[in-house]
Amino acid sequence: MISPVRQLTRLFPLLALLLGLAAAWPARAEPAMWVASDDDSTVYFIGTFHLLPAESDWKTPKIAAAFEASEELWLEVTGLDDALLMQNLVIKYGLDPKNPLWRKLNETERRQLTEAVAAIGMPWVGVQPFRPWLAALTISMVPAMQAGFETESGADASFEQEALQAEKPVKAFETAEEQISILASLSPEGELEFLRMTLADIEAGKGHIDEMVAMWEKGDVAAIDRLTVAEMRTRVPEFYDAMIVRRNRAWTERIAEILSGSGTHFIAVGAAHLVGTESVPAMLEARGIQVTRH
Repeated sequence: MISPVRQLTRLFPLLALLLGLAAAWPARAEPAMWVASDDDSTVYFIGTFHLLPAESDWKTPKIAAAFEASEELWLEVTGLDDALLMQNLVIKYGLDPKNPLWRKLNETERRQLTEAVAAIGMPWVGVQPFRPWLAALTISMVPAMQAGFETESGADASFEQEALQAEKPVKAFETAEEQISILASLSPEGELEFLRMTLADIEAGKGHIDEMVAMWEKGDVAAIDRLTVAEMRTRVPEFYDAMIVRRNRAWTERIAEILSGSGTHFIAVGAAHLVGTESVPAMLEARGIQVTRH
């Protein structure tokens, strides 16, 4: 059985990635990358998937060159391998034993959740103390796990490992507690909508997942926006505002500060944050900072 703590360490920062994963990869991958610069500073941006097949080949020479030229790496969050920290965060933000989860769900949702947790080796009773957001997060990568995808092959993990080997500083926009507290601050109905969306995505199955990553690996940002971000905005607006818009706004402030300095920087965050009208590139451009596809 997979514990909630272990699930959290494997899942964050998955949330920007309620976009799916893929098993089949075309011959030539070209994930979208952007760049912003001024006289003495350059920032590269790439949208990532946090879990990928071990055999995936997505890192193009252009991406590798941009990363090599950069002095530091920025990720959504670091330090997720601290099991004690994650355990304390689960206890602090994720449990509601006085209000068992089954009371908050209808019969169909109970069946869906029972099947989903069974797929990761967890009994139905094991999620009863969970708040809906934690239950959703726990099961959100069921299709990826069933397809054999792993965090170790994800783009974020790959960049972080390379940075550590090259002794590049690795920095984060958020702490684990900040990420989790965003979910924990959703309204009761917002939490349930997040769980319902996750259950529906699991039932949609692997075909939906393959379509999402096919768009990512081709760099088709319009399709990613249409099939993922716009859908999230429509289906779960509170979740979308909390997990995408507000975080993008905070990151944009930090990136503007980075650009006000000097040097070359590489940013790798979930693909959902870099597409659409409320994306990080769009918010930077609204501040008068030119961002172009690289």
